[in-house]
Amino acid sequence: MQQLLAFVVLFVSFDAFPLQGQELDPVAPTSAQDSLLDAGIAFYDKGLYDEAIAAYVSILQENPANVAALAELSMTYLAKEDYANTIKHALEGLKYRSNYRAHLFLTLGNGYDMVGKSAEAISAYRAGLDVKPGDYMLHYNVGLAYYRSSDLQGARQHFHSALRARPSHASSHLALGHVYRAMKKRIPAIFAYSRFLVLEPNSGRSAGVAKTLRYFLSDSLSVRVSGPNERTVTVAPDSDQVDGDLTVLALSLAMTQAARIERDSTYSSPLGAITSDLADLFQITLELMANERAAGFCWEYYAPYFAAIQHRGLTDVFVHFIFRSLEGDGVPAHVKTDLDKEQEFKNWSASYKWPE
Repeated sequence: MQQLLAFVVLFVSFDAFPLQGQELDPVAPTSAQDSLLDAGIAFYDKGLYDEAIAAYVSILQENPANVAALAELSMTYLAKEDYANTIKHALEGLKYRSNYRAHLFLTLGNGYDMVGKSAEAISAYRAGLDVKPGDYMLHYNVGLAYYRSSDLQGARQHFHSALRARPSHASSHLALGHVYRAMKKRIPAIFAYSRFLVLEPNSGRSAGVAKTLRYFLSDSLSVRVSGPNERTVTVAPDSDQVDGDLTVLALSLAMTQAARIERDSTYSSPLGAITSDLADLFQITLELMANERAAGFCWEYYAPYFAAIQHRGLTDVFVHFIFRSLEGDGVPAHVKTDLDKEQEFKNWSASYKWPE
């Protein structure tokens, strides 16, 4: 009987999303209700969640079909980590025809996700995308839900869509880097983590990502000493139809590192070797793109950006910029004489035209 009950609850949760065209008509708010809604939003923005909830509840006591109040109430409960009420009020809001439906599906999916109901969360996010296909936050959140459920292909697809819709969304680059790392895709992971660090060079997340990126750029990943004056270079195949064939770039990076080790090259700073290796990698990327642009997300989306960095002579400042969170951890402090060059890089990067 307990198993049957669990099945029925799951069925109802999926069946609770009203289909487009089957919603009820909301009741227009009064001016007093609009003023109270604005007050609730102001409370929310200040982190005064109980006061915000009181304002929204007051509105709904007068007008239970005020979708704006239901949407704000659901989001406020999400912020308070009261996920049962998050889900309850999001579902209530979805009964009505409104412009809040995509937002309500996003909040509903977040509520389900936070209580471990990945399938329900994915269903809610996808329903939201039916309403608003280009919403980057819906793509990002459904990507996270797929990633948590170990569906790396589904996660990658939605992070790609999120980044095409919002190239400046740092968290999507970071999450995509995690997917590439799990898929053992070295070059795509370098691209995604690097772009994240351009957007967040010194946030609370930056140092950990910078260390991960430095690991991906480590000689030891592809070059091993196999005997006196002997080096073994190992390159994992890095090719599929989604991201494109990046094997040549993986091989290029490995061979560059092997040659540098063989020459016993030394550099004036811990970032010198990384700068040299990335300059070679970006230069080969630039040359390959000049001859024939390959298909796949990484070739179409990331490769032109990094090739342009090399073409503009900005690779050195780019490397110091993305690793600035590691200053004091074996990385020297940023040289003040490079500030003009850094500003040039920041201005160029901010105005870069990403493919849609």
